[in-house]
This record gives sequence, C-alpha cells and structure tokens, in this order.
Amino acid sequence: MGVPELTETSLSGEQTEGGGNKWYALHGKFVVTDKKAVALSTNFTNEKQLEVYLLYDEDNIIKNFRSKFDKIKDLFCSKQQVLPGSLYFKLPTQIQQEIKSIYERTKRINVKNYPPEVSPDAEIKKGFFLSPFEGRARTFLNIMIEQAEAFIFLSTERLFDDQVVSKLLSKAYMTDIPMKILTGHPRAVRQNPAKAEKMVADLMAAGVEFAIMDDIHAKFWLTEKYICVGSANIGKMNLGFSKTGNYWRANTETLWFDNNSKIISAAKDAFDKLFQGAKSGIVAFSDVGAKEKRAKDLFSLFGFRSKKEAKILMARIETQLSVQNRKNVIRIAKLSARLAEIENNRYITEENVIMANILFYLRERKHDFDEIREKMVKIVDKKKITDAIQKLQRQKYVTKEHEYYTINIERLLVREEQEPHLFKQKMG
Repeated sequence: MGVPELTETSLSGEQTEGGGNKWYALHGKFVVTDKKAVALSTNFTNEKQLEVYLLYDEDNIIKNFRSKFDKIKDLFCSKQQVLPGSLYFKLPTQIQQEIKSIYERTKRINVKNYPPEVSPDAEIKKGFFLSPFEGRARTFLNIMIEQAEAFIFLSTERLFDDQVVSKLLSKAYMTDIPMKILTGHPRAVRQNPAKAEKMVADLMAAGVEFAIMDDIHAKFWLTEKYICVGSANIGKMNLGFSKTGNYWRANTETLWFDNNSKIISAAKDAFDKLFQGAKSGIVAFSDVGAKEKRAKDLFSLFGFRSKKEAKILMARIETQLSVQNRKNVIRIAKLSARLAEIENNRYITEENVIMANILFYLRERKHDFDEIREKMVKIVDKKKITDAIQKLQRQKYVTKEHEYYTINIERLLVREEQEPHLFKQKMG
C-alpha cells in the first residue's frame, strides 16, 4: 500500500493535475485470492462513491493478477542493499541518486522519470498491465480512441488532460460515432477549474455528451473492442507524459483489459443507465461558480439584486452561448478544410476561410450582399468579400436569385460523395 500519511512530495510540485504532481510508487488497485481476482477502481476507504469492478474466477486470470502483485512487491518492496525494491537498479545513476536522497528524508520511494526501456509502449490485448512498466497508460487510451468505430464511453473521477481532449476532439470532428463521458464536476479540478470547464465545453461543442456526478470515483474506458478497468484518471500524472529523451513521468497504475463481447455489452448497458440517471449537458456543470457571480454583477449594473434561480439560469445561458459559438467556429473550420481539400491545397488560405464564412451564413438562410458584408466587414475588407462571393459563384457553390445569394449544398458535397474517405484521410 502507499504511505498513508501525506509527505512533502504529495503537498508540493508543479500543479499540472488536479492535486499536483505526486510521484508515489502505487496508485493501482486490485484484489486477488486463491479463488477470485478483482480489477477495480476503489480505494480501501469507507467513502460512498460510484466505483467499478470486474470479478473473475478463472485460474489463468487469478495467476495473472498474482504475478502482478509479486511484480509490484519486487519493484518497490523487495529487500535490497541500498533501499527497498529492484526498480532502483533498473534506473540511470542520476535518477538513483535522486531516489536515494528522497528516501533518506521521507522513507518513500519516489521516481520522477523513467527511461524508455523501463516504460515502453505496448499494444492492447486481454490481460493485466502495470503502467508504465508494461505499457504507458496514455498510449493505451490513445489506441482505444483511435481504433473505436462504434462508440467511446469514458468514466473518470476528473477530466483534465490537454492531449486526451485533443484526441477526442479530432475523433469527434472526423467521425460521427457516439462519445459519452461520465465524470466529476470541473470545479473539483483544484488546479484550474475554469480550464477544466472549457475542456468540457469544447468537447460538448464537438458533439461529445457529458454527464456529471459529484460522487464518482469509477475509472474505466469502453469501446466496442475493449473494456479497461483500472486506477487511472484522465489526467497528466495518471496517464503519464513525455520528458526529455523520451523519459516518462507517471504514477504506477493498474489496468485490466478484456475483449469479451458479453462483458462489453453488459458494461455498455450499465454505463447508459448511469449516464441517463446523472445530470447531463449544460445544466450539469454551469450552475455554480464564476458564471453565477458574473450574472449577479451584471444584474447589479441595472440596479437590481437577483434571486439564485435567476443567476443559475444566466450561468446556463452563458454556457450555452459559449458552446454554440464554439460549434459555429468548428463548422467554419470544417468548411474551410473542405474547400482546401477540393482545391487540392496543402494549406488552408485566407480566401478559404472567407468563403467558408460566407457559406456558413448561407447555410442558415439566403442573404443579399449588404447582409453578408454587414456580418463580415469588421473582420475582412469589402473587396475580399466581393472576390470570395464571385469565386463561389464561378465554382457554382453559390447561386444568385435576384439580389439574394443561396448555397448550392449538393455541389459543395459532391466531391465528398464521390470520394467519401479522402477528406477524412487527408485531415487525419
């Protein structure tokens, strides 16, 4: 077990994850006896939280779990001349000196960086992995996201990781598969709750569904190909991250993967049930915090005090408008990329973006030139608007009826219909 009391390494460090960097030896959680093996997310505490577990009684799985227990014990606890654990002798001299210094002060084995030979990348297969020593948790999650074709369901105590958010956004932009995330409130990310909320808002704008639970501790990843139950939150230290020379910094996590279709189906049903019963969407994460205070301050400008319900509703309106604005920006970016792809351009040009902006407005309704100019003249000059409209007409993406311009959506999509995979492959 991990050291039960807080030490200086768990109270300090760069604030890159919710609670700061903690270079403790073990964050993994599992139980094995001669009769059963349990992969789970729970700590041995009496806190009332939503957890997840998979229970097995197959001899080969029990043997697998037992071997991981023995490996952890050997890595961190076996008796050695210098300090406990064989891990010490697998590391470069400089890191050994750092570990020894920390151990002499705290009696705690903390490793800040692992060389690549100790923290390799690995492919997913059914079985138990000790991260990062048998594969990096971040790589495993990336593989699951990349390979998913039917759905992606994620459960995590907190979501606060730029790289994973980028992966999910890319997947959302390029596919239409359902993506759902069950997580705690962004305000629980102590390091930067505002940034955590923006991550959620960006994902929602891309079509990812969210449900928020205040008492969630369950950590699992689910696609049609695999379920992973383990200890890793979707955070920088849990998943690990690269340092200079492909060295790796990470907590020690346990990850159990299974590709049994019956287990995946049962897990999917259970997830959907939990998801439907939780607070979801904008209502779930925008009814507290800074937005309420902004609503209060805004109402006060007009000489009024405000009821809590009014502040909550204004907070939701602000969030909804923010998400909708992000959706619109995504649509314009996607139209810009499509125009560049059709023209076989290597780069998206300013002209592509101007044309995409015009098409965005015309997808809503027909406009005359003055209406288009009025909406765009503050960001681009009139001549460029005129040139872009004329080019859209020449390419027959826009037609003019009397004084009004309308979009020829069929013409715009014909390239994609003829070569439906080309656009996604190029963007990928």
